Amino acid sequence: MFQIDKENKDNPQTNYVQHFSTRIPWKDNDYSGRIDNNPRYNVAAQVIPNIASSRDLEFEETNKSKSYEQVGPVKMQNWITENAAFMSDTKLELKMNHPYKKGNAKFKHFKETTFKMDPYSFLLRPFSWTLKDNANEKQKYYNFYFDLEKTEQMLNWSSAWVSHGESQKGIFDYFFSGISPHNSLIFPYYKQVPFIDDNRHVIAGIGNIVLNVELHEYESDGSSDEKNYIWETNAAHSIRVDGQDGFLMPYHEISEYAKKHPDFDVSSVTLFEAAGFRSEFSYAAEWVSYDAAIDVLNQAKNALKNIAKLKLKEANNEWVNVQLEYIDNQLKSVWNQRGIFPGLGSILSAFGVRYGFDVAKHVDTSENDLISELKLYFSGDKETGNEKLDDSLAEKEDEFSGLLRNENKTQYFELLSRLNLSVEQANYAWCNLKNYAAKVIENPYLLFELTRREKDEHQVTISQIDNAMFVNPLVENKYPLNKPTKMRTEGDKRRFRAMVIFVLVQAANQGHTLLSYDQIVEEINKLPLDQKTDFQTEKIEGVLEFLQEGELYVNVENTYIKLEEYQNYKQLVVDIVNSRLENSLSSEQNWRKIIDEQFGELQENNEENDQLARDEKATALKILESSKISVLLGRAGTGKTSALGILASSKEIKAGGVLALTPTGASWNAEK
Repeated sequence: MFQIDKENKDNPQTNYVQHFSTRIPWKDNDYSGRIDNNPRYNVAAQVIPNIASSRDLEFEETNKSKSYEQVGPVKMQNWITENAAFMSDTKLELKMNHPYKKGNAKFKHFKETTFKMDPYSFLLRPFSWTLKDNANEKQKYYNFYFDLEKTEQMLNWSSAWVSHGESQKGIFDYFFSGISPHNSLIFPYYKQVPFIDDNRHVIAGIGNIVLNVELHEYESDGSSDEKNYIWETNAAHSIRVDGQDGFLMPYHEISEYAKKHPDFDVSSVTLFEAAGFRSEFSYAAEWVSYDAAIDVLNQAKNALKNIAKLKLKEANNEWVNVQLEYIDNQLKSVWNQRGIFPGLGSILSAFGVRYGFDVAKHVDTSENDLISELKLYFSGDKETGNEKLDDSLAEKEDEFSGLLRNENKTQYFELLSRLNLSVEQANYAWCNLKNYAAKVIENPYLLFELTRREKDEHQVTISQIDNAMFVNPLVENKYPLNKPTKMRTEGDKRRFRAMVIFVLVQAANQGHTLLSYDQIVEEINKLPLDQKTDFQTEKIEGVLEFLQEGELYVNVENTYIKLEEYQNYKQLVVDIVNSRLENSLSSEQNWRKIIDEQFGELQENNEENDQLARDEKATALKILESSKISVLLGRAGTGKTSALGILASSKEIKAGGVLALTPTGASWNAEK
């Protein structure tokens, strides 16, 4: 057993705090360490492959509601390692066998190892970091030990995972090095909740990590010196059922309330992954950035206030007030941890500085502004004390001197440092949007507008820009923004336009291509942002011209707005339809004859109605054949599907190509 190595020869800033997320399975009772009350109905837990592939439902049904300790923890080991018992008040003893022991001589010396899960602990497994290709890429930005060559030599087959012991330790040491007991937050999340119909991951609760983690080696028979590490690590947390230092959302009680109130909007009392930060709530365990933490904490404030209105028995007003106080305290802490330049590590990395995140931890702006302080480090007048980091700065000294000769680029670099960007976001903003530097300096919210249609990992969120523009008053800000970047007010039209676009994007994702002025303002006012969003429709009317300068189509007469691309799509469809309606095609088929061959003799005792129905079909088919565009309408059961089936079965029609799109399986079978 090894304590994470947190001793740093280079003495980085001591106030660096890392936050974390971890995946948990849905449970129909609690997380005290017991089998579900109704195991067969817990389908939501099976989105976790390790549980789905190993469940013994017959055993679970026989022992429903029993504690894991009672039935034997090893029998429920895959549930436990997936965090189904993080509220257990007793140690749970597990048996760990190395997955590569069989079939590879380099791992045969590892023995079955006893691993004890501590009470009130999550088991954190940073899967993304232990993927071989990811580790190789991350090593460019983070100063941890990883040897790709030795990792490749460990196995005689191809594997995506890091299996070299010292490389595993280097990754784990670095991943957990930012833990600050009682300061680091932990956000457990679900991939699926049975009564919440949403594809976003759902945050289960919020707490603090209270101890540094320890690594555990696999035991060895001594025949080899090669080490490997158990990936599960105990992370003790502060969450308690009736505690004051963390909480779980009362989703079971909310579920019961929703059953009695079918029109209730469950999303109003649900915490979701921070918008734009999906990757930080994935891969079993991951780092959570300051802005993502702030987003979830702000969501929690709103959700808790809405829960208070429900007058629930357990999650009552007293409980809500305790949790609101906890949330306020955490927001204060995270804002101070974030500081003014949380994106410095990412933008240094995007600039080409190796180990940019580690370099950023040394940059102290208490005496000098950011650019002046960086100039000292790049020139060598100041050193970090770490040879690797100092060398990485020396390699880019000339490039930084070149940057300083361009005022726009220098200001752009400094602005991006104020945003809590990921490496991917910073790389995209620096490498692809540098030509827009002057415009972004004048309107930082263009970063959202310019990236919203890019890959998810490149999209900059409004909250990230907001947190840079409106630094929380609790944070000492020696370097406030100046014109033209500075926002005049929270209602600045630059910010407002970005929010209009954002809510329209959200609406489009739900199938709505336009929103009225009233709907737009209503949706903006719901956003979980730190700053004011309580606007009125007159705001839209006051900034119409500026809105139209963005990618928005504003219909002043009918008072609605849509994204410009949807107006372009509409116009394209209208133009194509109009051009096709101008000309018709010839009708070559004798559709009545084809129908008679298909259906045979007229229905006995119903000849007149059957005759009319066949004539109607024949007329419809003739129109469909001769029209470049047409729509066939009819009530259910009137023969639309059978008519289209006849049309599609024609050799001449088939030769031109037929694409069938059906809303139901029955229609598809009929078409076939």
